[in-house]
Amino acid sequence: YKVLGFDINHSRIKELKKRGDEEIQGLSFGVLNGASYDQCVLIMRVGDLTVMEWSHSGACRVWNRSDTRAPFLNRTRYERKQLMQESSHRIVHDATGGWTVKLHDILRKQGGIRSVV
Repeated sequence: YKVLGFDINHSRIKELKKRGDEEIQGLSFGVLNGASYDQCVLIMRVGDLTVMEWSHSGACRVWNRSDTRAPFLNRTRYERKQLMQESSHRIVHDATGGWTVKLHDILRKQGGIRSVV
């Protein structure tokens, strides 16, 4: 799984943070309990939305700002069960990448993100 062009690997991220990599410096990491050893999740705020993207075999979930079921950012520990809460939008991954088009549409319409030309 890649974020910002880097393989997700905790030791690699720590190394990049030590080196002062600008894209990595602001990120914080927590422990994910109850998931497979090879799974990770990225939780971010995009405009007025909270977006949670699971690595392979997961689904992308999106919550509106007013949705109290949305996960909090910057926790040191997350439980898989907590992250599986109902969401405003649930987009299942597909092999062709069509899920990214659906996510882009939601971000554009509800997150205040304009399309890049």
